[in-house]
Amino acid sequence: MSVSKGAGPGEALLMLLPSQTAPPRSTLFPRHAFCYTVSMQPRLKAGIFVRALIRRAEVAGAQGFVVKKGSEEAGTVFLKISRLDGTCLVLNQAVAGDGMRVWARPLGDACDEAKAAAYFERQRKYDPDLWIVEIEDREGRAFVDEKIV
Repeated sequence: MSVSKGAGPGEALLMLLPSQTAPPRSTLFPRHAFCYTVSMQPRLKAGIFVRALIRRAEVAGAQGFVVKKGSEEAGTVFLKISRLDGTCLVLNQAVAGDGMRVWARPLGDACDEAKAAAYFERQRKYDPDLWIVEIEDREGRAFVDEKIV
């Protein structure tokens, strides 16, 4: 099996070799998937996204900085929104059921700095190429366009 660019923008089409048969649909995609097409959103390189996010935060009066630099091209980005009162909000990139990118709250709405540090340490073991960006903002703004769930 191989994946190639489909006819529509942002789509990948599953291509089968002549000797292969399509696996049962339920093993490939959810029931609501149309045929064997998967929608994919275009994505900025992680380094460009992080620099733009920090710039956006600083323009709005907050401070943003890189705690851990990951892969420039495709590292996972984690955000730590520090409210400067000892609590923070941790966000990680995720994909919703409809294929849209969202930001998830793996530790809930608020946690302390120690809990966030322990979470990031566990994540580093799984993905050494991850980015950790900290934004210091008393209002707790994340400065991302995607939905926070």
